[in-house]
Amino acid sequence: MAVRANWDRKGASQGFRVGQMPPSCMAGNGRSAKPACPWTRCAELVRFEQMFDREEQHPFARMLQRVGIEVGKKPYLGAFGGRVMGVSALSYVTQGTGWFASSDQNRQTVVPGTLLVQPEGLWHSHDPDTQWTEYWLIYRSDLVEPLFGAIAPTQIGARSIGVRPELIALWDDLYAAWPAFAPGSLERACLLAHRLFFALSAALNAQPATVEDTWLRSADSRIRGCVRDPAFEPEHIARDLDLPYHTFRRDFRRAMGVAPKQYWLRLRMERAAECLANTGMSVAETATYLGYEDPCYFTRVFTRMLGVPPGRYRRDPSV
Repeated sequence: MAVRANWDRKGASQGFRVGQMPPSCMAGNGRSAKPACPWTRCAELVRFEQMFDREEQHPFARMLQRVGIEVGKKPYLGAFGGRVMGVSALSYVTQGTGWFASSDQNRQTVVPGTLLVQPEGLWHSHDPDTQWTEYWLIYRSDLVEPLFGAIAPTQIGARSIGVRPELIALWDDLYAAWPAFAPGSLERACLLAHRLFFALSAALNAQPATVEDTWLRSADSRIRGCVRDPAFEPEHIARDLDLPYHTFRRDFRRAMGVAPKQYWLRLRMERAAECLANTGMSVAETATYLGYEDPCYFTRVFTRMLGVPPGRYRRDPSV
């Protein structure tokens, strides 16, 4: 089974590998190699309190506990009688078939494109028939709404939303960003998580868009289209949407967690980070690509937003 899951810094410093069980996850306090429970087959037994020190008080670090991707995952949970978790979990199956059951629902069939919504305190169990590919995340549901609003999935059970490349891409990006130890990495992961929750909520609800949904999605699309435009002004979007700017800014911030201009700036710096890490573009070329006339000013903005100079980030994105 190929497993990708994010370890905390303490686990990494002790030399644990992805998919390898740490001593605390083994029977006999590390003296035996016999797994104490099935979670030792992936990274889920890394303890919540072992979040890396400098960001353990960050509200997002407490809200989003772990993110993982498992390829070729085999049955194991059903043999242990299911589970009741003290946190909430989402699992998105993109390949393979299986089943899901909970205290509220009878056994349901799981096919590619099924989202498994597993709220805290509810008994549930699920397993692939043979194996499947699963994208998952574990989070504190009581902290989601204060940060993101009412967009986290709440409809319990196995929900068919189809295999959506945009969701897979968001999950991949979030996995790559969380947890990372570069300054500003939590903020980037927070933005990605917000997008993922928003996309999942839209896919799960699958109902006619309200007027608010329509203008918010239109605003988001327009802002993304202006990422390379240094002359972007959110007032123009408000005018195009026939909304007073103070109303547009207030409602956008309430829904997205940040003001429109700050959201645009985050998207610009996220695009800059992608260019520096993946394209081989120089700092000056990246600045020009995003419409900055002065590379030094771009460097100041990038450093302020991400906490590391772009040249250093280009040499080592993991800093």
